[in-house]
Amino acid sequence: GILRAKVTKMPETSSRDALLSFIDSSEGDPARLQFQLQEWFNAAMDRVTGAYKRRIQLFTFLIALFISFTLGVDTIAIGNTLYRDQALRQAIQGSIDVTKTPDGVQAIVKQLQGYNIPMGWETVPTTALDWAKKVLGLLATTVAVSLGAPFWFDLLKTFTNPRAAGPAPGEAKK
Repeated sequence: GILRAKVTKMPETSSRDALLSFIDSSEGDPARLQFQLQEWFNAAMDRVTGAYKRRIQLFTFLIALFISFTLGVDTIAIGNTLYRDQALRQAIQGSIDVTKTPDGVQAIVKQLQGYNIPMGWETVPTTALDWAKKVLGLLATTVAVSLGAPFWFDLLKTFTNPRAAGPAPGEAKK
């Protein structure tokens, strides 16, 4: 009918061919045509979303790599230090309470600077083994940072209730 005539006047593209195919297969049923168009659109958006996610993951990884190597934050060295130094581990554990810190992250960072945590490029590795450990630690930091806050928050939620104040705001209304 009228819709087919209008679509036929469009420039010859794969989109026009798809529209004509949908019009023909719907056999004049507007609901069926609408459903086919919705499915076509959703499939296209799924492909675009996938491409966007791949691109943004690469971009996030490169930023995390830059930050990790620039600041020299070595997750393995930090983990080893905390594992081996029980006094340091207990001091950090006992002194940092996110719920009681009014200034938030800045105050916690300032507090952590007072401890002897191996961060930065204070000592440059000298042997090939030390370099390998440092690079692995930096890559571990890069991966951890590139996963993003939603990943870590969801992981934390599996072990504890980080809000510690009842259900999530959306759950309270139900």
